Amino acid sequence: MFITLALLLTLPAFAQTILRGTITNLPANSTRQILVECWNVERWKILETVDLRSDGAFSTTLQNPKPGQYRLRLQKQSQLWNDFIVSDSTAADTLLDFKLDYAAMIGGPVKVANSEANALYYNF
Repeated sequence: MFITLALLLTLPAFAQTILRGTITNLPANSTRQILVECWNVERWKILETVDLRSDGAFSTTLQNPKPGQYRLRLQKQSQLWNDFIVSDSTAADTLLDFKLDYAAMIGGPVKVANSEANALYYNF
């Protein structure tokens, strides 16, 4: 019993943050994939490629996200992105809900529903 308890105490906490949203006003000929990227010291690093549904909706889960700057970028369209943050307090944000507009994906922060840290970042 002591060994089991000791193992439980040494296991790292496992956090998940669900990224869910929609992109409206997508042109018919635009890509149907979005990249989830994080800033990694000197450059953006692709974490995941997510397929968009026909209505522009997407959903994915970040496993153990580290605090930092992240962005959602359309595949093969390097100028079409919006960024957000994962802060220490975002560990409590198990769901980040995005309402993106294709025409407004010109860089810079995006409003994120139900995230106090991102509201502060957006208004900064």
